[in-house]
Amino acid sequence: MTIFMEGNSLVEVQTESFFYTPKIEHIRSTRLYLCCMVPASIQTCYPLRKYDGLSTCDGLLSHVTLQMYIWLVGCIAFIGNIAVFTLHIKSIKTKKNPVPIFLIANLAISDFIVANYLLIIAIGDRFYSHYNFAVESEHWLRSIPCLLACFICCAASLMSVFMMLIISIDRYVCIVYPFSERKLTVKSAFLLVACCWLFSIIFVGIPVMYSVGADGDNRLHGYSSICMASNVSNPYFKWWITAFTLITIICWIITCILYGKMLSSIRQSSRNVRKSKSISKDKRIAIRLFLILVTDLISWIPYYIVFMHVLSTSHSVDMIALQFTIIFALPINSAVNPCLYVIHFRVNPLSIRLIELVVLFEGHSS
Repeated sequence: MTIFMEGNSLVEVQTESFFYTPKIEHIRSTRLYLCCMVPASIQTCYPLRKYDGLSTCDGLLSHVTLQMYIWLVGCIAFIGNIAVFTLHIKSIKTKKNPVPIFLIANLAISDFIVANYLLIIAIGDRFYSHYNFAVESEHWLRSIPCLLACFICCAASLMSVFMMLIISIDRYVCIVYPFSERKLTVKSAFLLVACCWLFSIIFVGIPVMYSVGADGDNRLHGYSSICMASNVSNPYFKWWITAFTLITIICWIITCILYGKMLSSIRQSSRNVRKSKSISKDKRIAIRLFLILVTDLISWIPYYIVFMHVLSTSHSVDMIALQFTIIFALPINSAVNPCLYVIHFRVNPLSIRLIELVVLFEGHSS
């Protein structure tokens, strides 16, 4: 006898429930952890929970290395971004042009929120380490902390990309059109950033609200133990995840184009003023932020590769690869960015001079 439990919204499923049904031989379900609870008399159970994923039948985070990684990255990002935000807020009043400082402070806020996501997952792992996670998995997936983690990670990740776009626009205008009167002011920057925060909150908040109290097939994070938006089996959430991905891709394309034009402008100006010992302050800021841009973009590329594979394939999605990409690749820039802020908070003459030499060399070769 076969039992089909696809889309079953039961929260309480006990191991003893299968002991009094001796004729059951096969079980099919969309609930990832159900097969952890079936007795040995069951011949086949789908989907069988693998032990090489993020979670196992016994724990939310399966590997000690994964647990240490999340705690380490989460703590570095948490402490580092608080320090960066504090330093930049204090320096706003002393700067003639506080717009770049204000934008970097907001980027630090989004990175800080991602750090909170990692810490929620890490704390949840420690909490459920005293229980059988397979039995308690649905309680975790429906819990407020899990829903909050899904919301803040998606909203902060989206906002981080928006901030990189806004920063690139500000630097582009200052470098390519240094005498323009259309530069971002503190007021216009505040309104633009506020609109982006509002859009991110609403755009992510709507599907998360629909996920409250829903079963795994009808919530944004599905059965993802790390509470990340990954439910591509539901057509509505698949379209939302596709829209989320396309928005970030478009932002990255525009950002890269603007930075390409900025570097071209720096090369042209360096060709005209070869004897200069330093380049302008705006260009120095652009070069420092360019390193942040590169590290952020690199962290997103694995996600885009896996997601494109998800869209192009017709068979089942490799959720292990998708979730490992999300938990390892995307949050890492939240910890790396504060290090880049600290390294480049004061101008490093040697690094600037090396970049000048590269630009001059390109100017000679062209």
